[in-house]
Amino acid sequence: MINRYSMLRRSRGLTLVELMVAMLLSLLLAAGAFTIFSGTKQASITQQDLARMQENLRFTITEMINRISIAGYMGCARSMIDGNTNITSTVAVNDTPTASWMPDFTLPISGTDGAGGAPDTLTLVYADAEYPIRVAAQAGQSAPLSVWRDKNYEKHLDNFNVGNGSVMVVGDCERSAVFRLTNSLPSGAAAAAAAASAPVAVASMQHSATGNTSAGIEYVFGNNKPAWMRKLEAVRFFLATKTVGGKTISSLMMRKIGQKRASAEELIEGVEDFQVQFGIDEEFPDHDGSADRYVDWDATLPLRRIASVRVTLRINGGRPVGNANGQADQDTDVLRDITFTVKLRNQVGEFL
Repeated sequence: MINRYSMLRRSRGLTLVELMVAMLLSLLLAAGAFTIFSGTKQASITQQDLARMQENLRFTITEMINRISIAGYMGCARSMIDGNTNITSTVAVNDTPTASWMPDFTLPISGTDGAGGAPDTLTLVYADAEYPIRVAAQAGQSAPLSVWRDKNYEKHLDNFNVGNGSVMVVGDCERSAVFRLTNSLPSGAAAAAAAASAPVAVASMQHSATGNTSAGIEYVFGNNKPAWMRKLEAVRFFLATKTVGGKTISSLMMRKIGQKRASAEELIEGVEDFQVQFGIDEEFPDHDGSADRYVDWDATLPLRRIASVRVTLRINGGRPVGNANGQADQDTDVLRDITFTVKLRNQVGEFL
């Protein structure tokens, strides 16, 4: 016969102590699982930030290298001779943030050094290397510039949107001059493809101080030497902040000719610092084309001795942070310093 006491013992369930021990073990297991899940989630977020950072960095670095390397290109003419600019510009400088940006086109490369460790800026000026438009012969210094309507002329209109207000550079192998178009160049598919087609007048360009109200260009292009006209480009790299959900992101921006500061293109988010140094070839004029030392920007820098540019970007994950300058916690896993150096193609004796 089954013992009644034994049956009661089997059916009484867990004691309070046993239940509390079980609950404690369950809580410990849940806490461990939560810790693992949180760590995995944070690691996943960090990896996503790193992947996004790397992808954006590839684009940004490529963009900067392409533009820095060509700085100062003006065709076959040097940008500077004997330490002095070899570029004449009739375009007024306008560096006001709320106005259409027009840099000093006589400086092929320039910058600002941020005081007290603040971010720097970098400004580059260069002519487009593709599709130079051949200049027709001039009747005299007071005659407007005229160019041949050939294949390159049409490509300029189609690819570069050249028209009223465009900044152009005209030059031969001795000197260059910068001006703005004040008329829209005629175009059309019926234009002759040969270089012997009829020339087209660029009415804004006159080659004498009396014929040009904005400073004037006292030189005739296209008379005795071949000369070409190209669209001129200029960019400025700088940092700017924006607010997202009450927090801040600092980004690397690129401002182009004619843009207001607020309209500049955002290249990459999460750039906390932007430092630029200029590599100086001390062996000028018997130079070897490489930098002997790197210095911060200074208005007295010998531009013709600049052989390369060194850029340092401090990058975070690109997420909004509480810091007013968009700077993440210094202990974050995704904070990186990226440094790269770009050699100028047209450096020292070749264009400076």
